[in-house]
Amino acid sequence: MIEVKHHLRKAYLAKLANLNYLGVSIPLDDENLTKPEAILPIGNSVQVQAWVLIRNQDVQDASAKCSINQDTQLQLHVITAFLAGSGANTGNFAHADLISDEILQILFPYNSPEMDLSLPNAQLWRGYLASSRHLFEESAEERIYTNILLFNHSIKQYNLTT
Repeated sequence: MIEVKHHLRKAYLAKLANLNYLGVSIPLDDENLTKPEAILPIGNSVQVQAWVLIRNQDVQDASAKCSINQDTQLQLHVITAFLAGSGANTGNFAHADLISDEILQILFPYNSPEMDLSLPNAQLWRGYLASSRHLFEESAEERIYTNILLFNHSIKQYNLTT
């Protein structure tokens, strides 16, 4: 049996390593990331930062007598921060949603219903987007718009005995 959480996070990090939006590379990290310095080129003197975090993983055993199976959940937090001084009441969820679209096109190429992720010593039976929801936060420095993508996975581990 392997600890599937670590391998699943690594698969997401590898698959989304070249995530790009509006010609800017979007940083992706496992749980924690210092806010990036890159500013999205959206014009009108609006300054927007964007990044993606892997968060809140959960694994449940779903094994049968003859195989090791796990049902997992993982969240991707697609975060956009509109900096103070970018204009009164600036911002919305549009950029977080459009970056989420880019992620979905990478994970589900050619509009396939099958998620395209490879795991060592395991098979992804089924991976799908279970839900998507918005979260808004505001401070004196910025307005933060987050789109939270919740993915479910059914994973079968290969028999590693010799």
